[in-house]
Amino acid sequence: MRAALSRRHKRVPTVTTMSLASKISKSLTSLHGYSSDQPTCAIWTTGNNIQVEVDFTAVDRMSCSIRELRLQADCLQNVSFDKVQEWADEICKRITYLLENMGPLERDAKQKKVLVRSTPPGKQDGDTVFYEAILHAPTGVTLKRFRSPQGQGREQIDMQCTHEVLQKLIADLVDSVPGADLP
Repeated sequence: MRAALSRRHKRVPTVTTMSLASKISKSLTSLHGYSSDQPTCAIWTTGNNIQVEVDFTAVDRMSCSIRELRLQADCLQNVSFDKVQEWADEICKRITYLLENMGPLERDAKQKKVLVRSTPPGKQDGDTVFYEAILHAPTGVTLKRFRSPQGQGREQIDMQCTHEVLQKLIADLVDSVPGADLP
């Protein structure tokens, strides 16, 4: 009976699409042991044309050091400034698990740009430390971390997070993109 069924039914190859979390996990595994002052970039693309790029300076079994995280999405091309503001608000509501909470600080309607920072910033060895995200239509979002020594300008520093927090951070950024039809 099985032979008869297999002759009547064509075998259709199964297409498996790796989830974004699986792609990230696979990249982190392949980067295990990486450590350099010169970052290496990992790039992941979702099924709805959202691209995430992360510049790693170190990756170990459980955590990573990130110089910068960038997200670009085709669907942001024609997004209104109101949607960019809503996006910034949504990100600030979702991303509450970093070292400091974040909130919108500056808004520029003409450039369709919102600056989001740690509110309030943190303190580390007497220095002020903070996250900074710039959300911009049509380009996307860039997330960095800075240190500002007392009485001096700011300098970019690496963000530290576990693999699990990185996956959640990327998922929250991707899931909140305005105009994206999520599969």
